[in-house]
Amino acid sequence: MKFPLTNQEIFDAAYKGVMAQGNRCVNEKGKCVYLGPNNQRCAASHVFAISDPNVSLKRFKSSESSGIVMRHFGYLDEKADAFIRSLQDIHDSAGKNEKSIPFIDHYHQDMVDFAHMKGLTIPEVV
Repeated sequence: MKFPLTNQEIFDAAYKGVMAQGNRCVNEKGKCVYLGPNNQRCAASHVFAISDPNVSLKRFKSSESSGIVMRHFGYLDEKADAFIRSLQDIHDSAGKNEKSIPFIDHYHQDMVDFAHMKGLTIPEVV
């Protein structure tokens, strides 16, 4: 699958990827990263991976926006970039409340809310 993707395809990649791995993608210091230990990925990184499964995100710093990464792939659609940023924000904010709510539960609920707001469906995770 190559860009451009529909919002549903982007959502599905981020949701299914994070839900399947069961936790957020962080480095040894607990900071969110695109690609972490055991090949775990953040929400945005799961989207980039469906564009090119062999993509190496190691060269990107976690502080670089998805826009910088998307430009690397030659994909400059501002709407898709904003959509991916929204999904990444959900991923990042879900990790901030891990002491009171497990990340995966918070992430799932926020993604369900986002899907309803955007008219998307929740994909099945196998």
